[in-house]
Amino acid sequence: MPFVKLDCGIVDSTLWSAPAHVAKLWITILALTGPDGICRATAPGLASRSRLPIARVRAALRTLCGRDADSRSKDSEGRRLRRVDGGFFVVQYEKYRNRDYTSTQRSRRRREVQRLQRRCTV
Repeated sequence: MPFVKLDCGIVDSTLWSAPAHVAKLWITILALTGPDGICRATAPGLASRSRLPIARVRAALRTLCGRDADSRSKDSEGRRLRRVDGGFFVVQYEKYRNRDYTSTQRSRRRREVQRLQRRCTV
């Protein structure tokens, strides 16, 4: 079963100010995307999985595949999706998948180990 990280920056993105069905479809697509960054689905399949009417899914797909001049990312002119054979490629999938959200925890553990080592050498 695929796993996707949902970045907290989504609430600051232009996507969050889009109509609710666009954000709902986006999250559905992320949940269905495989490790290769491809969501293997059709518009009718996405309508079924997202519980959205097909007309809304098609409109949301146009938005997600379209340019976003206000996007914080200029990759692919702000597009979130690209149509590929067999489904949709999530443009920045790998970038977010590879983000390290644990660096704070690792730093905290490293400081604790160093603190303990200093105590042991005294």
